[in-house]
Amino acid sequence: MSKGLVYVLPGRACHARLLPSLKIRSALNLNIAIWRAQYALRQTHLIPKFHMGGLQEKYDALTLQYHVYNPRILKEFVMLEKHQPAPLFSAKNQYNESVNLSDYLGKKNVVLYFYPKDDTPGCTIEANQFTRLAEEFAKADTVVIGVSKDSCSSHTDFIKKFDLKVDLLADVDGELCESYGVWQEREKNGVKSMAILRSTFIINKEGVLVDAAYGVTPDGHAQDVLEKVKSL
Repeated sequence: MSKGLVYVLPGRACHARLLPSLKIRSALNLNIAIWRAQYALRQTHLIPKFHMGGLQEKYDALTLQYHVYNPRILKEFVMLEKHQPAPLFSAKNQYNESVNLSDYLGKKNVVLYFYPKDDTPGCTIEANQFTRLAEEFAKADTVVIGVSKDSCSSHTDFIKKFDLKVDLLADVDGELCESYGVWQEREKNGVKSMAILRSTFIINKEGVLVDAAYGVTPDGHAQDVLEKVKSL
């Protein structure tokens, strides 16, 4: 078990002092936690202690204390909201090429949509509708990127089968899904399991979330996203 303190200065995103004793696998995940804590602190002066996923947190208006038992400390903690900096990412696309959010900063808006599985009914509807609107998104200076935990080869087959015009990222280890808070528990026929919650994030050219939509419906979703992008 490792312990540490993060001192959060309200109003300064990502500004914190981390004691050396705190061991965290990802500095990005720590920053996400700080953004979320600062958002909460704007709503109230005290957040009570709670337990979840091997992580025990307690923070008030000046401190955020972690007792870390699980190296994947934030898999249930992150639920992103608009106006936050978007978590950076790097993942392989269908061509096994690295795609990074930083590639688009200052150049393009990004629609990052998460879906459960290649070549399934709802995911196919969603991908086909984003494909039909691909030119409209391009005119709005926007790239559309899908994400699932399928492999690069699975993405390639999915794209070829339906002639899709979107990049698909292979988040096989689930790190990207967890960073965006879409890897969540679900219950089906009385059985609980973890799965990707269909969700979409719009990131502007400055790398800031302008929309974060969890639990979306596939049919008609691409058109809704396009209308939001056009308003940027």
